[in-house]
Amino acid sequence: MILDSSIEEKLRTLKRLDGVIDFSKSSVQIEIVFLFLIYGRDLTPTEISESANERRKAVLDALRKLQLKGIVKKVGEKDGEPLYGLSEEGKKYSEELLRALGLEGFKLASRVSEEESIRERLIVQKKIIEANYIYNAICYLATSKDQTLSLKTISRLLNLSEERAKEYLDIYSRPPERLFRKIIKPDTRETYYKLEKEGLSIFYRTQNYLSFKNSPIYKLKQKLYAKIPHPNNLKRLFSISSFLFFLLSFLLSILNLCSLFFSVLMFVLGSVVFVIKEVIF
Repeated sequence: MILDSSIEEKLRTLKRLDGVIDFSKSSVQIEIVFLFLIYGRDLTPTEISESANERRKAVLDALRKLQLKGIVKKVGEKDGEPLYGLSEEGKKYSEELLRALGLEGFKLASRVSEEESIRERLIVQKKIIEANYIYNAICYLATSKDQTLSLKTISRLLNLSEERAKEYLDIYSRPPERLFRKIIKPDTRETYYKLEKEGLSIFYRTQNYLSFKNSPIYKLKQKLYAKIPHPNNLKRLFSISSFLFFLLSFLLSILNLCSLFFSVLMFVLGSVVFVIKEVIF
């Protein structure tokens, strides 16, 4: 299980690390980081491409992005190819990720067979994916009415099948790490999940909630809808608000320029009329 002792701390760590490498969108980058851990040495793009079964172009693109993030660095050449390795920041990132996933004993390929290395890799990827879905499920439930949603709705929001969503949620619907309470409606036999106090306390500690909770827009939306706004919705709302504010500022600037132009024009016309009067009379 992922959340074995300090659930809040691990979720906070995973979300912070997700901010560096997006777990759901940057799978090749995560794969490369763990390949360095598995093999315990520097690797060429060809070695990474063959081990990860990814196209060379995708690997080179991922390596470039990891270099920009300071996770990976070029350390030399091997067989006419650039040789890459984890930077100090990358090693620190990897250690934090392993601790958060409860994989401090992660084995290197030099000490295990290739089959066991692949198995280790799959375990890590499964844990990362699971943590990401659990975090999103907590956010969706926390921002829903009565902190309750049907399995059908949760699976749609997470973009998962109902069976897969149920598998993830059920892990944390029983002691000792009970974040959700499973409810089966007696009349329809439909499955619902309600966020427990421990799950809600995790949400209140997330960076997204802490960033928005004191904002006027957040408080207004909470009053209007009588529920906590979802962080993703708030981000979109802030983006729209920022754009509208910029547009309004731009229009006001145009109006000010028009007003200034009109004032100058009236001054010029007044001066011309005055001169004409003086000449005629």
